[in-house]
Amino acid sequence: MGARLEEISKRWASYLSPQVFDSIFSSGTTFSEKHRQKYLTVFFSDIVSFSTISESLTPGGLVNLINKYFSLASEPIMNHKGVIDKYIGDAIMAFWGPPFTNE
Repeated sequence: MGARLEEISKRWASYLSPQVFDSIFSSGTTFSEKHRQKYLTVFFSDIVSFSTISESLTPGGLVNLINKYFSLASEPIMNHKGVIDKYIGDAIMAFWGPPFTNE
Protein backbone atom coordinates (compact mmCIF):
# COMPACT_ATOMS: atom_id res chain seq x y z
CA MET A 1 0.00 0.00 0.00
CA GLY A 2 2.95 2.36 0.60
CA ALA A 3 3.92 2.39 -3.09
CA ARG A 4 0.31 3.09 -4.07
CA LEU A 5 0.11 6.03 -1.63
CA GLU A 6 3.38 7.40 -3.02
CA GLU A 7 1.99 7.17 -6.58
CA ILE A 8 -1.19 9.00 -5.56
CA SER A 9 0.84 11.66 -3.76
CA LYS A 10 3.01 12.28 -6.84
CA ARG A 11 -0.08 12.74 -9.02
CA TRP A 12 -1.72 15.17 -6.61
CA ALA A 13 1.51 17.16 -6.19
CA SER A 14 1.33 18.29 -9.82
CA TYR A 15 -2.20 19.71 -9.36
CA LEU A 16 -1.93 21.40 -5.96
CA SER A 17 0.15 24.28 -4.68
CA PRO A 18 2.98 23.14 -2.39
CA GLN A 19 1.23 24.63 0.66
CA VAL A 20 -2.02 22.75 0.01
CA PHE A 21 -0.23 19.52 -0.85
CA ASP A 22 1.87 19.61 2.33
CA SER A 23 -1.17 20.42 4.45
CA ILE A 24 -3.08 17.42 3.11
CA PHE A 25 -0.38 14.79 2.76
CA SER A 26 2.25 15.50 5.41
CA SER A 27 0.23 16.01 8.57
CA GLY A 28 -0.91 13.16 10.76
CA THR A 29 -4.38 14.66 11.02
CA THR A 30 -7.15 13.03 9.04
CA PHE A 31 -9.20 15.16 6.68
CA SER A 32 -12.37 14.84 8.77
CA GLU A 33 -10.52 16.17 11.85
CA LYS A 34 -9.66 19.33 9.92
CA HIS A 35 -13.26 20.16 8.99
CA ARG A 36 -14.48 23.23 10.77
CA GLN A 37 -15.65 26.66 9.70
CA LYS A 38 -12.83 28.95 8.58
CA TYR A 39 -12.66 32.39 7.06
CA LEU A 40 -10.53 33.15 4.01
CA THR A 41 -9.60 36.19 2.01
CA VAL A 42 -10.07 35.53 -1.71
CA PHE A 43 -8.38 37.61 -4.42
CA PHE A 44 -9.32 37.91 -8.09
CA SER A 45 -7.32 39.99 -10.55
CA ASP A 46 -7.21 40.46 -14.31
CA ILE A 47 -5.94 42.86 -16.93
CA VAL A 48 -8.34 45.67 -17.86
CA SER A 49 -9.28 45.60 -21.57
CA PHE A 50 -7.25 42.43 -22.08
CA SER A 51 -9.17 41.39 -25.21
CA THR A 52 -8.52 44.75 -26.89
CA ILE A 53 -4.85 44.70 -25.88
CA SER A 54 -4.37 41.12 -27.05
CA GLU A 55 -5.79 41.91 -30.50
CA SER A 56 -3.01 44.45 -31.07
CA LEU A 57 -0.15 42.10 -30.08
CA THR A 58 1.66 39.33 -31.90
CA PRO A 59 1.31 35.86 -30.35
CA GLY A 60 4.83 36.17 -28.94
CA GLY A 61 4.09 39.62 -27.55
CA LEU A 62 0.94 38.32 -25.90
CA VAL A 63 2.83 35.44 -24.27
CA ASN A 64 5.46 37.90 -23.00
CA LEU A 65 2.76 40.19 -21.57
CA ILE A 66 0.96 37.36 -19.76
CA ASN A 67 4.21 35.86 -18.42
CA LYS A 68 5.36 39.24 -17.10
CA TYR A 69 1.96 40.00 -15.55
CA PHE A 70 1.69 36.61 -13.85
CA SER A 71 5.26 36.87 -12.54
CA LEU A 72 4.76 40.38 -11.14
CA ALA A 73 1.31 39.67 -9.68
CA SER A 74 2.20 36.25 -8.23
CA GLU A 75 5.30 37.32 -6.33
CA PRO A 76 3.58 39.47 -3.67
CA ILE A 77 0.84 36.86 -3.24
CA MET A 78 3.39 34.17 -2.44
CA ASN A 79 5.56 36.55 -0.36
CA HIS A 80 2.54 37.15 1.88
CA LYS A 81 1.75 33.43 2.26
CA GLY A 82 -1.11 33.48 -0.24
CA VAL A 83 -2.04 30.36 -2.17
CA ILE A 84 -2.55 30.79 -5.91
CA ASP A 85 -5.56 28.65 -6.71
CA LYS A 86 -5.53 29.10 -10.47
CA TYR A 87 -4.72 31.20 -13.47
CA ILE A 88 -7.79 31.72 -15.67
CA GLY A 89 -6.90 33.30 -19.01
CA ASP A 90 -5.48 36.65 -17.88
CA ALA A 91 -6.89 36.31 -14.35
CA ILE A 92 -5.40 35.12 -11.08
CA MET A 93 -7.38 33.63 -8.20
CA ALA A 94 -5.62 33.39 -4.83
CA PHE A 95 -6.56 33.04 -1.18
CA TRP A 96 -5.24 33.57 2.33
CA GLY A 97 -6.39 31.74 5.42
CA PRO A 98 -5.85 28.82 7.74
CA PRO A 99 -3.96 26.54 7.75
CA PHE A 100 -1.61 28.61 5.57
CA THR A 101 -1.69 31.69 7.80
CA ASN A 102 -1.38 32.03 11.56
CA GLU A 103 -5.07 32.66 12.16
